[in-house]
Amino acid sequence: MALDAVAGLRAGELRRIDVAGRRLCIGRRAQGLFAVDDACPHAGGSLSAGLLAGSELICPEHAWAFDVDTGETPDDDRVRLRRYEVRVSASDGELELVSRDVADAGGEK
Repeated sequence: MALDAVAGLRAGELRRIDVAGRRLCIGRRAQGLFAVDDACPHAGGSLSAGLLAGSELICPEHAWAFDVDTGETPDDDRVRLRRYEVRVSASDGELELVSRDVADAGGEK
């Protein structure tokens, strides 16, 4: 994915991107970029239309909050948001997304 997909993304901002048929929410915090599945595992709302408050990503549908570092929510310990590691390739500057939750199919622990 080209780096220009997140060009101009400021700290606290979210954007929906499509990668290989998958809709993702990518955001920027002071610590850098993060990416998660865009669909809330609770109600399917678009998380990129939500709010980022520190490490909490808040769904616009029912205000469920997810920690972007762990994928966990205090609302239901059985539900977890799929996260992706965001890397910038040193060779060509392309963004690489690697699932951090390979065993986490279906959004549940």
